[in-house]
Amino acid sequence: RRQNLMVVRTADEQAMGHGYALIPRVPRFFKGGQSVPMNLVSMLRMYPQLFENVAHIISKYRAEPFFTREIPEIDWAIVAVEAIPESRGRNYMEQKTVIKQYAAKYKANERRIQRRRLIDALYDCIVVNAVTKENVLGSTVDLTETKAGRTNLACLNFGEKGIRINDVGRQTGHQQMGFCPSW
Repeated sequence: RRQNLMVVRTADEQAMGHGYALIPRVPRFFKGGQSVPMNLVSMLRMYPQLFENVAHIISKYRAEPFFTREIPEIDWAIVAVEAIPESRGRNYMEQKTVIKQYAAKYKANERRIQRRRLIDALYDCIVVNAVTKENVLGSTVDLTETKAGRTNLACLNFGEKGIRINDVGRQTGHQQMGFCPSW
């Protein structure tokens, strides 16, 4: 059994198919006596070294509502550290079917298992990296619930050069892209 502070990989990993992380999510932090919202802008400012291309993210998404308005809700979450294998290579709607099957497989309420928003996925990547120095989403891409533009959905992964954020159409499927269940 290999165990870190937040990322736990157990002997049962074969049964679950992947590792999980327990994440405490907070909507804001204090810096210099000021309350700062935990949004995409503040994460880009605080952790520019973790991103592949900060300028690209800013130029592409600064007009999107999620850029400044989306913040994590205060909560604890258990999340898969990579996209689950059954969801990879499928488009958004096909992944929704996989979420239902996943919930049934683990006898969970379908509403309890969620697809993450971009801010939650990004926050989770940064927290796990800050605490364990491990990169989650290193071999897969998480297709999030966050809308980018009129029809696309935001996705992210932690590539060799850092965190990459992009967006794809709902009909797009890719062998590395899936969803990371959030309990």
